Amino acid sequence: MHQASQYAAKVLPTEAGLSRCDYDTLSKQWNMYEQAWHTGQLVLALLKSYEVLGDTSLLLAAQRGGNAWAGLQIQQGPLKGMILAQHGGELGELVNVTTITDGTPGLFELSRLTGNPLYAQAATQAGKWMLQNMVVPEGGMLYNFVDPQSAEVWKDRSPHKQHSGIVPGLFQVARPNAEGYLYLDMFTFTGDSAYLKFFLAQCSVLLVTQHSSGFWLDFEPNDHVKGKIHPRFNTWNAEALLRAYRFTKDKRYLESALRTAHALVRLRHTDEVIYYNNWLAKPPETSSPCGSAMAFAALLWLELHAEGYQEFLPYLHQTAQWLIHTQHSAVHSDPNLRGAYREYWNRGGDIPKVYVRDIATLFGLRFMAAYVQFLSTTKR
Repeated sequence: MHQASQYAAKVLPTEAGLSRCDYDTLSKQWNMYEQAWHTGQLVLALLKSYEVLGDTSLLLAAQRGGNAWAGLQIQQGPLKGMILAQHGGELGELVNVTTITDGTPGLFELSRLTGNPLYAQAATQAGKWMLQNMVVPEGGMLYNFVDPQSAEVWKDRSPHKQHSGIVPGLFQVARPNAEGYLYLDMFTFTGDSAYLKFFLAQCSVLLVTQHSSGFWLDFEPNDHVKGKIHPRFNTWNAEALLRAYRFTKDKRYLESALRTAHALVRLRHTDEVIYYNNWLAKPPETSSPCGSAMAFAALLWLELHAEGYQEFLPYLHQTAQWLIHTQHSAVHSDPNLRGAYREYWNRGGDIPKVYVRDIATLFGLRFMAAYVQFLSTTKR
């Protein structure tokens, strides 16, 4: 954890505090992609590491990241209050709702730890703008995209390749967007019950749209036509549902999260690894071992273990061992990899790109922090 946390604090951030995102091991270049999202993950990982290791340099690095994230807030015009969280890559300048929401838990945590409301306020103002401008008429869902240049919310089109050639329906342009449980944190921060009401509405939509597989195949980045499963998206939904259960004690939320947790066990390949590209009906592509997905699944398993579900215990130990055994050495020949947890993202094409992603280390640190705390309170 110490080696990985030093990597997260010293190598991953830019001078401004934003995450460098994905490292191309062939060209030795960083690929800035969904930078606000990656920075939110960086902040949370640094804080969880700080809680276990007590190294104040980690807290300071988290504050730099939080300042940079809050600095993306739009100060005037029709998008005032929103975060300029441009997606990048093939989606260009579009702002994706979950590019913001998935990263906000670290911002609220940073405000709690430092007593500085700036970070939670920035996240809350962005969430408020989305609630006022992006809620679908049916309720419980948000449209996925807004154009930061025109402030247009995309209600009848989708930029994703899997939707090309079709007239998009509601599930192609919107989803619950409960990932990151932003509106629950907003309720806790402000006391405004409207935010809690919307969060529970999001989770209720998750209940009725979950497939028997335990996944949410109707929503990208899953692909129900191909039966393709994103390795982390479903875990975010289950994480939100588990928090809804803890708040309401409604067991429907717990049972739904549990279905996803068991599905993630089945997603593990015969070598105990979760890969990036997965399908319901065929084995995964084994060129891209996804350390972030493994660590995130293990975080969900650990939370369910605390609820009394003992069947996940072996997978916790296996995940920890995998992270430790595949971690890049602290004396690796490439200083951009020293201490990083592993995740290879193999992007094909005329010029192949093999990325080691920052999120492998960030989700890995979150899990290892929780795992260390779990071991310290468990009789062995």
